[in-house]
Amino acid sequence: LFGSGPGLLCHGHAAAMMSLCGPTASAASLRALGVSGMAAGSVIGRLGGGILIDFVSARLCLIALPCLTSAIVLSPLLRPTSAYLTFAALVGCGLTYGLNAVALPVLVSRLYGAERMGKVYGRIFTAWGVGGILAPWLAGRLFDVTGGYSAALVISAAMLMLAGMT
Repeated sequence: LFGSGPGLLCHGHAAAMMSLCGPTASAASLRALGVSGMAAGSVIGRLGGGILIDFVSARLCLIALPCLTSAIVLSPLLRPTSAYLTFAALVGCGLTYGLNAVALPVLVSRLYGAERMGKVYGRIFTAWGVGGILAPWLAGRLFDVTGGYSAALVISAAMLMLAGMT
């Protein structure tokens, strides 16, 4: 939930986050850039994560990257209208999301073995789905209340830190 929620939040709101960064004339291009950045980060996280796991443990990957990404996720708070910072945050979220998709099943299979993999990972993936429902919804509600994504980004960064620590 904590590892997947920020990524799913950003997947669901990437276009809206980027559209807040520029004039209306370039809003469509910015929206496309946000969605593309999130998707590219996710692909790089999946491919890079698979390679990284061969050199360091899956557990270390699941600790280090979410903690590092939490700082990137907060970068748009420095300049909320900066397309560069928002794009970097979306790519960072995508990286972590992609790495989770690769490292979690590897770690679960190593910890619990093939015979328990389905049962244990099924529960984890259920939590992933809950994150997919709750995180984008919560971000939308917070946007409606506050008029921006600052609160959602702070919560996402905290969730990433918690994911890295657990």
